[in-house]
Amino acid sequence: MKIYTDFEANGINHLQEIISIGCVAEDGQSFYSLVRPHEKLDKRIRELTHISEDEAQIAPSLEEVMRDFSSWLSKVTHGEPYTFLVFGNSDRDFVNCSIRVAEDNITKEILQDLHDNIQRVDKQIAAKFNRKTIGLRSAYLTMRLSDNEPVEQNHNALEDAMMLKYICENISNYELPEGVQVVSVPKNIMGYKNKNHKLTGNRKARAKQALRTYPQLADKKYHIKVRATKGNRKPVCYNRLIEALSLTGFTIDTAEKKLECLEKMYQCVENHEPYYGWTLEEIK
Repeated sequence: MKIYTDFEANGINHLQEIISIGCVAEDGQSFYSLVRPHEKLDKRIRELTHISEDEAQIAPSLEEVMRDFSSWLSKVTHGEPYTFLVFGNSDRDFVNCSIRVAEDNITKEILQDLHDNIQRVDKQIAAKFNRKTIGLRSAYLTMRLSDNEPVEQNHNALEDAMMLKYICENISNYELPEGVQVVSVPKNIMGYKNKNHKLTGNRKARAKQALRTYPQLADKKYHIKVRATKGNRKPVCYNRLIEALSLTGFTIDTAEKKLECLEKMYQCVENHEPYYGWTLEEIK
């Protein structure tokens, strides 16, 4: 059975854990829930998803949501094999991140099953529009021929999952009509920015530009594995020091600022000093 799936997560400069999940089965049964994050929501994520900090903090925990999701999945699949269809590769990354912060093995197993059964469909969809890439909402609006005016994407997990279902169910016989232009949808650019250098292109290109501007970001010392602990909280482990920037709790929107914070964090690791209340230890 095909389960059309979308996640929203907590931003590029923060721990990219899932903050909402939306799924629609082939028969139309749906599942949606917010997920309480371990950190405050990134400002840009609040703007994109229209999820407020108050809503996020009263949402059920990841463990509660995954148990409800597993129960829903059992009811709609009736024991049949299933595949989670997603648009793009970010969803798999979000699941990976949530596996790392999950607090019990049952939750980890549910998330791992989700991860192992994910299938990307964005490239096949883009090919139908004679493109290498295309946005989910652009593809949806073009197929519906509903409007040629730019339309903002709402970034609601259930809404996106429903759009994906429509596209996948109708794409096999779809041909872009002659003379019809793909509907333009403004993109929300998230990534590196520098006040002295305008960055363009996709996220990977922007990251490369940031490295050209501040090559020190690629320094091996910033790629050490670290464990972060604070009070009685469960330790958080990161494969790279650069991932631990999420501990700061604020948006790091320039490569220059990122480098500054990384250097400060590295010194805290070396000198065994606290960083914003966190104790950072290198994992050998």
